[in-house]
Amino acid sequence: MPRKNHDGTYIYSPEEHAYSQVADKQKQFTDDIFARFNDDARALVEKAHPNMDQGTYTSEKRLRAEIEKLRKERDDEKLSAKEQAERDKWAKEKDGVQKQYGFTDDGMKKLEELMVAENIGSYKAAAAYMATIDPKPTEATMGAHYWNHDKQDGFKEIAADPEKWGHEQLLRAAMQEQQRAKNRSF
Repeated sequence: MPRKNHDGTYIYSPEEHAYSQVADKQKQFTDDIFARFNDDARALVEKAHPNMDQGTYTSEKRLRAEIEKLRKERDDEKLSAKEQAERDKWAKEKDGVQKQYGFTDDGMKKLEELMVAENIGSYKAAAAYMATIDPKPTEATMGAHYWNHDKQDGFKEIAADPEKWGHEQLLRAAMQEQQRAKNRSF
């Protein structure tokens, strides 16, 4: 125990002075470690001495955990909104393809199997491919074998005199070409 001098200062014994020097060095050492490796060092101290109060470290740790939890929730919400938008886009494309190509539910299952098997990333591309390799059969109806030429514009004129109609078409094409040639010259 240090003794008090008459001027108010303390006098230490050599043992007390040596202890004080060691304590000062230890404090400098731990302060240096905490300054450089603050969170890691405090985590090690907490692991070694779980009941020791480390002041702001435990409250900082709880606050950081809460911030990280909120950040994760926000990121999950963004991700789920993005995923939902992506799902909606795919569903819209799927419905459009089903309406355009007239696929049944079984046909759509086959289309999706084809997409997986052929590594096709678009319903539109897969439907176009499937329509070429497995075309939709035409419906057989009575009278469907007729071409209905008589209902087309100009058919009566062609049927009346085919040679006259062909001659007029040739003359019309020649006149159009002459007109184009005139317009091209300077």
